[in-house]
Amino acid sequence: MNTAIYFDLENVNNFNLSILMKLLDKNGENKIIAKLAVGNSSAIGAYRAELANQNFIIIEAPHLAKKKNRADIILSVIAYEDSIYHKPEIEQFVFITSDSDFTFIMNKLKMQGKSVWLVCKDEDKDKEYFQTCTEKIIPIEKNIKIKKSIDELKKWLKENGFDNNDYTTLINHFNSSEWKKGDKPIFNYNGKKIKKLSSLLTKLVEGYFFERKKDGSAYVYRIVS
Repeated sequence: MNTAIYFDLENVNNFNLSILMKLLDKNGENKIIAKLAVGNSSAIGAYRAELANQNFIIIEAPHLAKKKNRADIILSVIAYEDSIYHKPEIEQFVFITSDSDFTFIMNKLKMQGKSVWLVCKDEDKDKEYFQTCTEKIIPIEKNIKIKKSIDELKKWLKENGFDNNDYTTLINHFNSSEWKKGDKPIFNYNGKKIKKLSSLLTKLVEGYFFERKKDGSAYVYRIVS
């Protein structure tokens, strides 16, 4: 099939793009004729090297009022335009997102006889509104999730000024490596008192050492393993 891929950079992360592209290529059976990724500058930065290697077209979409993410509307409009004007004709549309706002364009394309695939977070794969507008759903956690070992985490902490005792304190405090962002423990890293770990958590998530999931009104962090 002639395939187009639309990547919502701000909605999903922590997966290996190269592995996904090989999966979608199906050993050369599919011809990927369009590749587009949209997000703000920080979201682009996390995947810039992989996007460049895979020859994606990248569109930066800065947030506007109230930090509104516009990637969904940009990708939806371009996907619909591609379905009409792109030659050769696109037969398969692949959306990389967990944003329910994409269900409208996905359903529209499916009604036109297109094959519509979704790559999303594992927690969203069984949602009925995604099931009814797609032909196939690929959950990230099951197929292409990036996993780092405990040794890699320890190495990262050491490279950033923490030692093995710091690691033990960090893990033991957070009860099997789970905690809510609202907690404000005090740690002593290299003689410095740290009352807020938000910046550390952000770096650990960006490095794929930790994963962040919504739990009610707060976020829960846990080690990716």
